[in-house]
Amino acid sequence: MALVNWGGKTRDSLDSVITDHCGFASIVRHELRRSERYCSFVSMLTIMLEKLDERLERKFPVDDAKVDSFVARLSEAIKSIVRSTDVVSNLDRDRVGLLLVETPMAGATVLARRLEDHLSHFLTSTGELTSAVNVRIEIASYPDDSNSIEQMLRDFAS
Repeated sequence: MALVNWGGKTRDSLDSVITDHCGFASIVRHELRRSERYCSFVSMLTIMLEKLDERLERKFPVDDAKVDSFVARLSEAIKSIVRSTDVVSNLDRDRVGLLLVETPMAGATVLARRLEDHLSHFLTSTGELTSAVNVRIEIASYPDDSNSIEQMLRDFAS
């Protein structure tokens, strides 16, 4: 029997990449409330892959299946480096949200550096067009800056 707590998502479905912004935002807000209550940390990363969308359009013109396949492989590359308790949300071709439960700012910063290296290597290995994509990561953490997490959620939705 699976628990359904987070926007209708079961733990099994949280192990995959979430493509529903409302579901991801619901999970983030739930973890913020839990962190406030139990005095624990929670961090959120927004990974921006600058110029990825235009590069993919050039590489796979009008072939959404190939673009979707590439984005799925990219999401799996991210999942392969994070903990199983972390939640990955991929809403756009060029932005990924990552919720890091029980992770302080210092831990999120270390992961951000590892992700930048990992994603740069992944993008370089996928071909000439995607190797020119810049990886930029924004970090917010509770209790350090909980307002920033809410702002990142709003930015992520736009």
